Amino acid sequence: VYGVDYFEVYSPVVRLETLRVLLTLAAVWDYDVHQMDVTTAFLNGKIDVEVFMEQPEGFQVRGKETWSYGLKQAPRVWFQLLKTFLEKQGFSMLKSETCVAVKVIEGNLVFIPLYVDDLILFAPTMKLINQMKQTFFERFEMKDLGELHYILGWEVTRNRHERTIFISQRKYAMTVLERFGMSKCNGCKTPCTADMKLTKAMCAADADEKMLMNSKPYRSVVGSLMYLMLGSRPGLAYLYIPDAACNLNGNTKYAPDIAYNRMDIMRNPNGDAKYVPDIVYNLNRSRAT
Repeated sequence: VYGVDYFEVYSPVVRLETLRVLLTLAAVWDYDVHQMDVTTAFLNGKIDVEVFMEQPEGFQVRGKETWSYGLKQAPRVWFQLLKTFLEKQGFSMLKSETCVAVKVIEGNLVFIPLYVDDLILFAPTMKLINQMKQTFFERFEMKDLGELHYILGWEVTRNRHERTIFISQRKYAMTVLERFGMSKCNGCKTPCTADMKLTKAMCAADADEKMLMNSKPYRSVVGSLMYLMLGSRPGLAYLYIPDAACNLNGNTKYAPDIAYNRMDIMRNPNGDAKYVPDIVYNLNRSRAT
């Protein structure tokens, strides 16, 4: 029971805007960026309360000594364990972003943003990257995923010579289109007509209409498209925030059609997939100064 048997349960994660800033700095400063994954991360935490699991008849009931997947507090305990480990290594967590560990090594800033069991290492040289990797290997069972290319639905590419970095959600966008049966939708130049407005008159008036609207995947469509907005297409906010406002009661009569029409912008008139602009941040040293 929440508030009796357990309290804090969530593992905080790095914000997408913070990750974009760090990637931009990596491009401008020409930092190396590598990715690591903790294998079965939640099994590393030690249980500090009594936890019993119901077992099939015939088994002896035993208390658990380590956290496992499915236990409410496991994500929170894992984050606290990782945070404590990083602090022992001399890292400090940013006050404005508790999921970014920072340390000065040999006069250079190094960063490690955390997303549950995904770690991204930012450092000016491969020597420092390898030192950090070795530190993690000595404590946890890790996977070295090498240079960062894919994280949280983002495809990351860069040009070290020009000091540019590119973020694309191409794969994620295609998944969304296929999920809602829009992978073969016709393209359009604009996501909606200029005079289209959502009003209260569009809301369902009776129980039958409300039941019909609740069966539509409107919230899922808007939420999926908003992840594109938050990740690499902030310009879509103008289009999707009004849709999200109608999301509160989920009973807008024409909401599903409107949401699906929004997805048409992800296809160009030629039928090729037009997911997101590949160039999100194109900062070089001259522009930064």
